Amino acid sequence: MGSGGRRTAVRIAFFHNHPSGGAARALHELGKQLAQRHDVDVYTLATGDEEALSSADYAGKVTSIPFEERRPIRLGIYLNDWRRYRDLSDLERASRVAATAIDAGAYDIVLANACRFLQSPAVLPFLTTPSVYYCHEPPRRFLQRVCGENAGPLTTYQRLRSWWHRPARIVLDSVIKRRDRRNFAAAGAVLTNSRFTAKTIRRYYGREATVCRLGVDANRFHPGDARHGDYVLSVGALEPHKGFDFLIRSVGLLPEGARPELRIVANYVNPGVATDLRRLAEGRRVPLTIMEAVGEGELVALYQQARVFAYAPHEEPFGLAVLEAMACGLPVVTVAEGGVLESVRSGENGLLTERDEREFADALSRVFADRQFAQSLGGAGRRLAVTDWSWDAAGRRLESHLADAASADSRMPSASPDTTSGQPTHAGS
Repeated sequence: MGSGGRRTAVRIAFFHNHPSGGAARALHELGKQLAQRHDVDVYTLATGDEEALSSADYAGKVTSIPFEERRPIRLGIYLNDWRRYRDLSDLERASRVAATAIDAGAYDIVLANACRFLQSPAVLPFLTTPSVYYCHEPPRRFLQRVCGENAGPLTTYQRLRSWWHRPARIVLDSVIKRRDRRNFAAAGAVLTNSRFTAKTIRRYYGREATVCRLGVDANRFHPGDARHGDYVLSVGALEPHKGFDFLIRSVGLLPEGARPELRIVANYVNPGVATDLRRLAEGRRVPLTIMEAVGEGELVALYQQARVFAYAPHEEPFGLAVLEAMACGLPVVTVAEGGVLESVRSGENGLLTERDEREFADALSRVFADRQFAQSLGGAGRRLAVTDWSWDAAGRRLESHLADAASADSRMPSASPDTTSGQPTHAGS
């Protein structure tokens, strides 16, 4: 801090190569917070998603480093595996270019975010500028079978192709694992989104990560006038690990005459998973609507009109959609796994169940049957979202952690206390 409590602006470089989704939304919100007090520039590879949420919304400068994946060749067999390996080599070169550009910018600190190919971004080992890596999750496909490449419904051809490519895939995965661990180890400090993810990081990487909680914009996500829709809402990528099949089977246990519609809002749709879910819903007589490419205004309206938010991913690291539902005053019913245990208090702002379809169905039924109880859960969720999960508080927590990482240069001031949460911003919870 400067004299008299005045904050001195510093120069921060963000780096990402992430797809659309929760990590992209989190970085965008955190960038907007830090840009209010500091100079923030963004560096990304050309494969990083900048369409859904543009870094130009807050960054002084956005630099895209050229990088492009090779397209698979039809009937290329092992040639395509070799092309994937060449992609990894190109990724290294592009990351070196990005690191050189960042170091030339004389930044005080670099905040590195997810890489869609390696998880930990390959820019980290090549930086000389102090760095912090915000690890939203380790590579889950190496940790959870339900997140693996062959987890979803596969055709006979896809199974044969997977079997044929298995030897090459083992080699490629070995390279990816080594480089991901190398990148992770090169970070000056590691932050993450929940205590659950911190434990997973410790188990997988053998290194401690500091929890720096995320938030939700309670001004954009807010309750509507009244809930007119008799549907269950869920949000997430249409992939096997998101547990939408569990939701369909649970809803299918409700009495058919009172069975609500299940609406799924997906930022990404795996066609095989979509086909499988529609077939399952038809067999269980569950009205199902899958919505893709929904704008934020429409998403808020869907939250506002729904009767309950249902969430059942397998060990989700954080669950940003849960906070959005809470901010909209929507009661939450979720499986008691992963990071949602740190945002949902069962019986207060939602209901937690085991991964048991009957227990989950009973929880949904209770919320539908008792409007006063549902309003109580939704109201408590809204209050918690406002008081405990603001992006302003999240930004100040991040600011403090970045200051700690850059303290060796004594150039970045510490953040002021987090008055929103009543805790100092260096608190890791």
